[in-house]
Amino acid sequence: MAITDRHVTLFHAPNSRSAGALVLIEELGADYELHVLDLKKGEQRQAGYLAVNPMGKVPAILHGGALVAEQGAVYLYLADLYPRPASRRRSATRCAARSCAGCSSTARRSSRPWSTGR
Repeated sequence: MAITDRHVTLFHAPNSRSAGALVLIEELGADYELHVLDLKKGEQRQAGYLAVNPMGKVPAILHGGALVAEQGAVYLYLADLYPRPASRRRSATRCAARSCAGCSSTARRSSRPWSTGR
Protein backbone atom coordinates (compact mmCIF):
# COMPACT_ATOMS: atom_id res chain seq x y z
CA MET A 1 0.00 0.00 0.00
CA ALA A 2 1.42 3.38 -1.00
CA ILE A 3 1.79 6.14 1.55
CA THR A 4 -0.39 9.02 0.44
CA ASP A 5 0.21 11.45 3.30
CA ARG A 6 3.93 12.07 3.62
CA HIS A 7 3.65 15.28 5.67
CA VAL A 8 5.93 15.15 8.71
CA THR A 9 6.48 17.42 11.67
CA LEU A 10 10.13 17.98 12.58
CA PHE A 11 11.06 19.06 16.10
CA HIS A 12 14.35 20.92 15.81
CA ALA A 13 16.67 22.98 17.99
CA PRO A 14 19.21 25.28 16.33
CA ASN A 15 22.87 24.45 16.98
CA SER A 16 22.06 20.86 17.94
CA ARG A 17 22.28 17.43 16.37
CA SER A 18 18.87 18.02 14.80
CA ALA A 19 20.52 20.28 12.20
CA GLY A 20 21.37 17.19 10.15
CA ALA A 21 17.72 16.13 10.07
CA LEU A 22 16.72 19.60 8.91
CA VAL A 23 19.31 19.50 6.11
CA LEU A 24 18.15 16.04 5.06
CA ILE A 25 14.47 16.97 5.09
CA GLU A 26 15.25 19.97 2.87
CA GLU A 27 17.47 17.89 0.55
CA LEU A 28 14.69 15.34 0.11
CA GLY A 29 12.16 18.06 -0.69
CA ALA A 30 9.90 16.75 2.06
CA ASP A 31 6.52 18.18 2.95
CA TYR A 32 7.09 19.22 6.54
CA GLU A 33 6.18 21.53 9.37
CA LEU A 34 8.99 22.82 11.58
CA HIS A 35 8.69 23.20 15.36
CA VAL A 36 11.71 25.00 16.79
CA LEU A 37 12.66 24.36 20.42
CA ASP A 38 14.95 26.59 22.46
CA LEU A 39 17.22 24.26 24.43
CA LYS A 40 18.68 27.12 26.46
CA LYS A 41 15.20 27.91 27.79
CA GLY A 42 14.60 24.22 28.49
CA GLU A 43 11.66 23.94 26.09
CA GLN A 44 12.55 20.29 25.46
CA ARG A 45 11.65 19.57 29.10
CA GLN A 46 8.30 21.34 29.13
CA ALA A 47 5.12 19.30 29.34
CA GLY A 48 4.01 20.20 25.82
CA TYR A 49 7.07 18.66 24.20
CA LEU A 50 7.38 15.78 26.68
CA ALA A 51 3.84 14.77 25.66
CA VAL A 52 5.20 14.36 22.12
CA ASN A 53 8.60 12.91 23.01
CA PRO A 54 8.98 11.70 26.60
CA MET A 55 12.78 11.55 26.15
CA GLY A 56 12.87 15.30 25.53
CA LYS A 57 15.44 14.97 22.73
CA VAL A 58 15.79 16.38 19.25
CA PRO A 59 15.54 15.56 16.44
CA ALA A 60 12.13 13.97 16.48
CA ILE A 61 9.56 13.62 13.75
CA LEU A 62 5.88 12.86 13.82
CA HIS A 63 4.31 11.19 10.81
CA GLY A 64 0.69 10.27 11.20
CA GLY A 65 0.62 8.74 14.65
CA ALA A 66 4.24 7.55 14.54
CA LEU A 67 7.01 9.18 16.57
CA VAL A 68 10.61 8.67 15.47
CA ALA A 69 13.06 10.16 17.94
CA GLU A 70 16.58 8.78 17.49
CA GLN A 71 18.77 10.64 15.00
CA GLY A 72 19.77 7.64 12.87
CA ALA A 73 16.21 6.33 12.87
CA VAL A 74 14.94 9.75 11.75
CA TYR A 75 17.37 9.71 8.79
CA LEU A 76 16.38 6.21 7.72
CA TYR A 77 12.66 6.86 8.19
CA LEU A 78 12.84 9.99 6.03
CA ALA A 79 14.89 8.18 3.37
CA ASP A 80 12.22 5.46 3.17
CA LEU A 81 9.35 7.96 3.22
CA TYR A 82 10.90 10.12 0.48
CA PRO A 83 12.71 7.79 -1.93
CA ARG A 84 14.39 9.56 -4.79
CA PRO A 85 13.08 9.04 -8.33
CA ALA A 86 15.28 7.06 -10.74
CA SER A 87 16.39 10.28 -12.47
CA ARG A 88 17.89 11.49 -9.18
CA ARG A 89 19.13 8.12 -8.00
CA ARG A 90 21.73 9.45 -5.61
CA SER A 91 20.17 7.14 -3.09
CA ALA A 92 18.13 8.74 -0.35
CA THR A 93 19.56 6.13 1.99
CA ARG A 94 23.11 7.17 1.05
CA CYS A 95 22.08 10.81 1.49
CA ALA A 96 20.76 9.92 4.94
CA ALA A 97 23.96 8.04 5.74
CA ARG A 98 26.05 11.07 4.79
CA SER A 99 23.97 13.26 7.08
CA CYS A 100 24.27 10.71 9.85
CA ALA A 101 28.04 10.35 9.43
CA GLY A 102 28.54 14.04 10.10
CA CYS A 103 26.55 13.96 13.32
CA SER A 104 27.26 10.60 14.91
CA SER A 105 30.55 9.73 16.57
CA THR A 106 29.88 6.04 15.96
CA ALA A 107 29.38 6.63 12.25
CA ARG A 108 32.51 8.75 12.06
CA ARG A 109 34.63 6.08 13.69
CA SER A 110 33.29 3.34 11.43
CA SER A 111 33.53 5.38 8.23
CA ARG A 112 37.33 4.92 8.16
CA PRO A 113 38.03 1.58 9.82
CA TRP A 114 41.67 1.65 8.79
CA SER A 115 42.30 4.86 10.74
CA THR A 116 44.17 4.66 14.03
CA GLY A 117 42.14 7.60 15.30
CA ARG A 118 45.23 9.75 15.77
